[in-house]
Amino acid sequence: MRRMHFFSLLPLLVLTAAVSMHGCSEDDPSDSGGTSGTPTEPNIPLPAELQFTKIEQEQQQQQQVGQFCPKKFRLEILNTGQVTIEDEDGKQVVKGQLQQNDLAKVAIAANAAVESQVQQQVECDPSSGGTTTFEQQQLFLTDKENQTELVAAKKDDKVCDFTQTGKGKDLQQQVNQVVQQACNGQITPVESPSPSPSASPSASPSPSASPGTTESPSPSPSASPGTTESPSPSPSASPGGTTTESPSPSASPGGTTTESPSPSPSSSPAGGVDNTDDEQNLACDQAVNQLVADFSAARRCDTDADCNYLNGLNVVSRENPNAFVTEFQCGSGSPNLVVGNGEYVRTNQAQLRREIAAVRDECGFFGFISNCRARAGFLTTKPPVCSANLCVKGQ
Repeated sequence: MRRMHFFSLLPLLVLTAAVSMHGCSEDDPSDSGGTSGTPTEPNIPLPAELQFTKIEQEQQQQQQVGQFCPKKFRLEILNTGQVTIEDEDGKQVVKGQLQQNDLAKVAIAANAAVESQVQQQVECDPSSGGTTTFEQQQLFLTDKENQTELVAAKKDDKVCDFTQTGKGKDLQQQVNQVVQQACNGQITPVESPSPSPSASPSASPSPSASPGTTESPSPSPSASPGTTESPSPSPSASPGGTTTESPSPSASPGGTTTESPSPSPSSSPAGGVDNTDDEQNLACDQAVNQLVADFSAARRCDTDADCNYLNGLNVVSRENPNAFVTEFQCGSGSPNLVVGNGEYVRTNQAQLRREIAAVRDECGFFGFISNCRARAGFLTTKPPVCSANLCVKGQ
């Protein structure tokens, strides 16, 4: 797994307010963008002073987010309103600018989160509405002093808020809206992606081994006179040889083949990447399914005495009422089994560890902020119980 490293950023200047939409409604629609809010929404002023430098979120889901974002990605929002989304390998997939009101909403929530004291150890609450299996996200906030803190996290069906006043969840809601806009192409692009494939067509004329092929790349539609010779060059992998459809030009004029060599040879690896992603996603799904099945087996019980709390698959004694069981730890996205059949876990501990490692390897794990110490869990004040033949937390 690759690990990304953040570099500290100097505090950035805040964008000035956009032109008011009132009094010029006939001309403003072209300027307002109309992509990240209703045109009738009144302008929301930015806070007089921004307490944050940037916001970063790491997300891992089972389903692709929007049209442009992969299942696992990293989001960065600068206090200027610039939004950047990268995949897990650091490749930029989205870069754009928030509208005035959207930036103001995020800034207000971020200021409130910074002003709230941040705890390093909290309990997680059940998520309202439920989530998909192993959906994870971590939200980091860097203040104007360049101190980065984990302010909110979501793991499986639990939401962890590391602020004293619940402002982490408020900020998380605003950031989630930005994610939806950015991943669906509803923010103003800052710059278009560099046209790297355009350089490949210049390399395509190089296979000019056959006399007829030197003329076909330049006037692609007029290559029909050369098609009488194309059957002979096609086995020699000249321009048509780069595509598997090269034999077909004998039936259809070479116009279709001259289009495919220009973008196709350079973009064919991209198709391979897609296939690789599918294979990786399949391997991830298989690893998760295996782990879920064995986690379920590890929770089976007949009596309360069968059940123990688990801390990193280490069995906690039922007689220990003050142990802290970690449900979420910053920098680790691997799933945690916090209650289960103690005897089963002791016997199968090595196997369960291997399966957790498989999920981490196949699905990836978080850890972009390496110096984060925050964690969330609970104290074992109430012993676990066996309910419907499954070990659960004591209530």
